[in-house]
This record gives sequence, C-alpha cells and structure tokens, in this order.
Amino acid sequence: MKTSHIAISFLILLLSACSRFSSGENIVTPTVMPSATSTIPIATFTLSPTEIIIPASPTTSSPDETCESPAYTSRSEISPDGNWIAVTCREERDDVGSYLHVFNIHDKQNWRVYFRDYAGGFYFDRNDMLYPFHWSKDGQSLYIVHPTRLDGTIGLGPGGTTLLKIDLPTGQTYEVINEIANMIETPQISFSFSQDDKFLLYIPQTSNSYKINILNLATHKARVIELKGNNLYGAGFTLWSSDNNKVILLLKDENGIYSLVLLDLVTSLQTALVNNMQNELYPVEWKDENIVILSSNYYTPDGGEQWLLNIRNGEMTKLNK
Repeated sequence: MKTSHIAISFLILLLSACSRFSSGENIVTPTVMPSATSTIPIATFTLSPTEIIIPASPTTSSPDETCESPAYTSRSEISPDGNWIAVTCREERDDVGSYLHVFNIHDKQNWRVYFRDYAGGFYFDRNDMLYPFHWSKDGQSLYIVHPTRLDGTIGLGPGGTTLLKIDLPTGQTYEVINEIANMIETPQISFSFSQDDKFLLYIPQTSNSYKINILNLATHKARVIELKGNNLYGAGFTLWSSDNNKVILLLKDENGIYSLVLLDLVTSLQTALVNNMQNELYPVEWKDENIVILSSNYYTPDGGEQWLLNIRNGEMTKLNK
C-alpha cells in the first residue's frame, strides 16, 4: 500500500458524518444481527443502520431498467432459482450514494439497499458500491458485500469491508460484518460459505496475523483458528468440504509466493499441500473426498488451466482440455 494513499484514506475516514437523506422511501425499524462471539475485533463496530424498503414498482425482467436515472447499471446477477435479480446501481450524485436494487421477476417485490446507511458516519461517495455476493440455498436471502476502496491492499479475496444480509421476501437488511471503522487496520476480509449455508468463514486480512473465524449462522457464535506460517500476506479463496469438517485455502507470503493448505476444522490441524507456487491456483471443486480441482481462473474455472490435487499426498495432475 502506498504511503500517500494511506494518509489520504486515513484523512477521509476522519471526516465528519454525512447527513442522512430523504428520498421518499419507507423507513422501518432496523433489525441487527447479533455480533459474532470472537477473540478478535470483528463485528464490534456498533451502529444503527437504516433499513430502507422501496415501495413496489412495476415488474420488469430487464436489469437495465432498474437503476433510476442518473444512476446506471454497474453489474447485475440472477439468483440460482431464477426468481430474483440483483443490480448494482452506480449513482452519479455523491451525496446520495450508490445502491443495490433487488427485485422479484414474477411479482412487484423490490428493495433498495444504500451503502450510505451502513457507512456509520464515515465519508462515502458514488464509488462505494454494493454487490451481490452469495444467494442462500433456500432462496430466501442474499448476502451483499462492499469491496474495499483502498488500492494495493494486502490480502486475498473474495471479500470486502462489509457483509450484509437481505431477507428477500420482506426486504429486512442485517449487518453481518462491518469493518468500515477499521478499514486502515483491516482493509479487506475474505468471506466464504459452507456448502450447506450453515457456516460463514471469514479471514480479516491484517498485516500481523491471520485468524480464521467460523461463524455459526444459526447461533451467531464463532470459533477462531490462527493460521500458521511465516510472513503471511494474505489468506483466502477458501473451499469447504461437503461435511463442513475441512477447508482448503490459498496463502500468500510477503514475497508473492503462494501455497495451498488443508485445514481440519475439527482438530485445527493444518497440512501444507502445495508450496512455492509463483502463480495462483484456486481450489474450486471437490471431485471426491480426496481429490480437489484447481484452476488458474477463480471466477470462470473452465476458462483457466485446471489440475487435480490429491490431498492425501499433494500430487498434482494437469487436466487436458
């Protein structure tokens, strides 16, 4: 991270609270998810977010029509069940701020979530975007992420500074993790969900230590496992096993060298699988209980080089396309 940028970002974070804005939306009492029980300062920034529910608008199946001018569509995503569309709307007015518009394509349910209501009084502008991150398996919820604004930050993803959850049928929005207040110390948090949606794993990307937090989404309690390794500079891109007993994750050291580690979540045992990689290889799929598919392209695995990794002995076999 460049020194000048850190200084500028720090000054920005010290600006006084921006005023709330009236835009005609219905404002209801917010529901705040209980903070995780953890030994590190995550989800400790307490604020009262304003939950905004937009009155129902005419049904449309075109994402490009959902951003009210002068805002425009930055990104859109359809839920796995095909019932909902989430659209990131980039607002041209800094004092209003960008928002996420979520709507049901079959009826008139539609909601807007503004980043300004989760900024906690800190500076924000049109570049503070909200993106769809994870659709729940039951089709009832969408998790939303606010990416970091700091350039050249340490750590690995995917993630950001804030994770929100919106209940799709009601529009109620909850804070799950909010580290806006600690952006300098924790500029990025890596997030991943277990395959059954029972657990959230998050790793604060700090400059001194890396701790894995496993949050039970039913009890809202977390256990912590500290990662071992010298000169860690990032940890993320986590892949859960189907039984929730282990994960594989990518590590990066301060020299830009990557490695893959198997973490047993029952015993906390960490096993190095692949060391001294010059480039990233991401764990993207469990082929069976001992074989994991790796790809050089995380977001489009079929578009990159792919390997089979045997977690019993660390052997890798390149797949021919």
